Order: sequence, then structure tokens, then C-alpha cells
Amino acid sequence: MWWIKDFAFDMEVVSDASRKVAPVERSTKDAVGGMCKVPSCMNRAKSRGFCWSHGGGTKCKFETCEKIAISNGLCWAHGGGKRCAVKGCMRQAYERTANLCNNHYQERQHGAAASTGEGDSDSAAASNWQADDEETLPAPPSNQ
Repeated sequence: MWWIKDFAFDMEVVSDASRKVAPVERSTKDAVGGMCKVPSCMNRAKSRGFCWSHGGGTKCKFETCEKIAISNGLCWAHGGGKRCAVKGCMRQAYERTANLCNNHYQERQHGAAASTGEGDSDSAAASNWQADDEETLPAPPSNQ
């Protein structure tokens, strides 16, 4: 069997007498994984015949949990995935936020008062946070 892009080719005997062979084209989508069992879904199946959207993929190892495992065989709720790099914080984190949860990432970016939403205008003024052009509110419409 040989491969070109999304197709696999088997060599079949066309005529027993001449022993000529011709490639027979078939889609690899049928050969590997198959399609989701949900009738209207056109996604490729992950496991148990379902795509990611319809419950395919590895299930969480935690007893009675039906969620999809993120890493180490566990879902987010049971400890799968990255956690915040701040000691004692168990919130989910991402590489795009420097392995910090959203709260700690915002705190590092904009200062403590801006991330928590607490405090009065004096504490907000004391932080080093300044609004970018994109963050300023649009001017109210003028009534002419």
C-alpha cells in the first residue's frame, strides 16, 4: 500500500492472464477512524465511534466522571491540565498566559486593583495600570 495526500492505493490484479496491476483509489477517511456516529455530524471519530464534540476522546479516570480528559487521564475538574504557577493557586493556566491563571496574569499585566475589580478610584490610581487606546470607552453619541 502506498500513500498520496489523503488517499491510499492498493494494487489489485486486473486480469489473471496478464497479471497487470492497476491502483485502486480509496479514501483514508474510511480506513482510519471513520466518521462520527451522530447522523448529521461530518467530523472524524476519536473513540467509541464519536467525534470530540459528541463525546469521543479519552474519558476522565475519576470515578463517575463522564467529562473528556485533558491530561494525565483527568478532566479540568479533577486535576487534568496545567495549573497556575503561583503557589497555592489551583486554577487552570495556559502557556499563552505565562502558565498563570487569568486572575494572576491580569494582575501581572495591569496591577492588583485592575484584576480584582475591588477598591476605590484612589487604589486604582496608585497602580501602574494605564488604559490602552483599545481599552478606552467610546464617546457617547451626540444629540444634534
